[in-house]
Amino acid sequence: MMTCLTPNLSLPPFGFPLKIKQTIVLALEPSIVKRGLKYAIVVGTVLVGINHGDRIISGALTPYQMIQIGLTYSVPYIVSSLSSVQAIIAKEKADGSY
Repeated sequence: MMTCLTPNLSLPPFGFPLKIKQTIVLALEPSIVKRGLKYAIVVGTVLVGINHGDRIISGALTPYQMIQIGLTYSVPYIVSSLSSVQAIIAKEKADGSY
């Protein structure tokens, strides 16, 4: 028996599913958060090295560039998390449990 990983959400008027709520609930699953953090650390570090390595080494980072570095780490986390959520939803649709 296959268990459904997506939450049992009620349908709002007009029968539209609550995809945003479902996405958020799934994105907060511990396994997805861990995977996203792993990718963010690896890919983010590579991107920061490419984009800001010279300024980091010379110690010439501005506060604006520190914000850019934070955003650089957030992009792979978001991409990984959303990809994982979409893969779960697609698998559940294929299995007929969505």
